[in-house]
Amino acid sequence: MSGDQQPGTHQEPVGGHAGGTISSSPNTPSPKGGFGRMLVIVLVGLSGVAAAWLGWTLGSRGAPGDTSGQELPFASIVLPVLDGERDGPGLHPGEISVLDFWATWCAPCRVQAKILDEVAADFAPRGVNFFAIDVGEPADLVRESVQDDPYPYPVLLDETGDLSAEFGIYMLPTVVVVAADGKVALSKPGITGRTQLTNLLNELLSEPDVRATGETDDA
Repeated sequence: MSGDQQPGTHQEPVGGHAGGTISSSPNTPSPKGGFGRMLVIVLVGLSGVAAAWLGWTLGSRGAPGDTSGQELPFASIVLPVLDGERDGPGLHPGEISVLDFWATWCAPCRVQAKILDEVAADFAPRGVNFFAIDVGEPADLVRESVQDDPYPYPVLLDETGDLSAEFGIYMLPTVVVVAADGKVALSKPGITGRTQLTNLLNELLSEPDVRATGETDDA
């Protein structure tokens, strides 16, 4: 919060809500008994919880819409890994990959990471690849963040954020699931639940490899 308070204007910070203020005009009567003020604070707090659950937007980037089923080049992504190697779906053609776009400052991303930890424990042994793609941060900052709470799968670095912008990532976290045929099976901004991911990955793993055989089981 910045600047001096303007004469005749009351500003009250809302705890835990960055930049949040409640302003009232000198001509507007204050709610009696504090009930009105309490109601406003509760509503603002609920909206903050909703924002935390849905995720944080990245600047003014527009929403890409539903990309599921499209042959977007998510399957070609190869980025530096935090340990200096390179990895990504582009090095695992014909395999299912789960991409988690995140950042160290993003509180909902921690919730998503815990969910993906559990999902990865079930599906990584079955051949599904998991990648955590940090957006727009230097390696040193990311390394410091994951030291105490490391990811069980590779952390990739999009340090400039250019690749994420190119792929229409406008909110963190965003989870993208790339099917074995390279198509996007899921692209979801905000937190993606364990049940949805589990059901989708089971479905993808049950599909025949049409590229390897040239035909489906029904042909």
